[in-house]
Order: sequence, then C-alpha cells, then structure tokens
Amino acid sequence: MKTKNIITLLSFAIFSFGAYKIYQTKFWEKTKLSKKEAIDVIVQSGNSKNTNNNLSSFDEAFLIAWANGILKKQSSFIYNQKKYNTIGGKSV
Repeated sequence: MKTKNIITLLSFAIFSFGAYKIYQTKFWEKTKLSKKEAIDVIVQSGNSKNTNNNLSSFDEAFLIAWANGILKKQSSFIYNQKKYNTIGGKSV
C-alpha cells in the first residue's frame, strides 16, 4: 500500500512538471524586455537612425514600448497616451 502511494505521487509530480514545461514553452509570453534588449531590437530592425549610445539616453519605458511595437509588426505604438511611428519613433 505504501509503495503504491509513493508511485502514484511520483507519477503525478512527473506529469505535473511535464505539463508545466509544455505550457511554459508553448504559451508563456516573454516578460518585459530590458533596455539593452529593446535598443538591440530597434537598431537591428533599422527603425532608428540613432546609434546605440544615443538611444541609451532615451527613457526605458519608451524604448520598450517602441521595441514591442516593432516585434508585433505594428506601424505605430502608444507611450504616455501619445501615438508614435515605429519607424523613426516620431510622434504622429
């Protein structure tokens, strides 16, 4: 009886862990980008003529919103209730 309970508990734990890993890889959205990751996305996409050094002086939340707009293939993004173009980052 004790062995059967242990096997059942281990089977449930392994199944739960596997289900969690599948959920994590298929449906888990990546958390917030870092400022450096956002700058890399913007520069690599060619949507800014500024260099990395110049973009690093921008507000982190603005850069992240801009990079998310690029990653979602949107033509514009919203930051502080204002609309900006993803190409160039200029206000609409």
